Amino acid sequence: MKLNMIESFAVLTATDVLNAGRSVISGDVGSVKWMVFGFPPGIVTDGTIQERGFPMTQAHDSLSQAYLDAAGRTPDASVGPQLGGLTLTPGVYRSSGDNLELTGTLTLDAQGDPAAVFILQTADNILSTSPGNTVALVNEANPCNVFWQTGREAVLGTASEFAGTILAMRRIWLGPGARVQGRLLSLHDDVILNNNMINRPGCYTPPPNTKGHDKDHDKSHNSRELAAMAEDTERYAAVAG
Repeated sequence: MKLNMIESFAVLTATDVLNAGRSVISGDVGSVKWMVFGFPPGIVTDGTIQERGFPMTQAHDSLSQAYLDAAGRTPDASVGPQLGGLTLTPGVYRSSGDNLELTGTLTLDAQGDPAAVFILQTADNILSTSPGNTVALVNEANPCNVFWQTGREAVLGTASEFAGTILAMRRIWLGPGARVQGRLLSLHDDVILNNNMINRPGCYTPPPNTKGHDKDHDKSHNSRELAAMAEDTERYAAVAG
């Protein structure tokens, strides 16, 4: 799946981002129409807070495209509604019940393929997880390639250990201490945080190998990377201070 302009975001919403406590977000945090509240005490690293304006409208267009892409994929199988205790291999899965629910551990097994994609769809239903659940990625499964599409809200329970990008039609709500290796993207509602840790995965695809390898280009690219890292360090120090 292509995220295009929203790949840099860890949290993106059409309305408000509402944070309570010292949440730590690695990646951009954005509101398309309104504002981002609660930073500080929340901290944003390796990204910036972005609110309204034409670039955010473009980001929302990319989010809409990604949501429709995930929702429109033909399922390979039905699952659930309870995901706890299951081990899934790559593919597209649609909920067989009213909800997708997770109690315990869901294991996503990439079978040695780091490019393997998992898409879990809830159509018009709610993705919810009970306190202390875990999404375990094994055999080179990559959080960059895990997508959760829900037609309503996504609710993650207290101290959840979650992985993948949530593409929600409505609100995304995290319980205290929940941690996500992925992204929280709401098409039409708020994202609500409470002492959480959101780590946007580094989904970088290297260019293909070519015979005429350009060392000067590599030097220029590395210089830009170092400059970007320095800027991120300064930005983090400013926010944390």
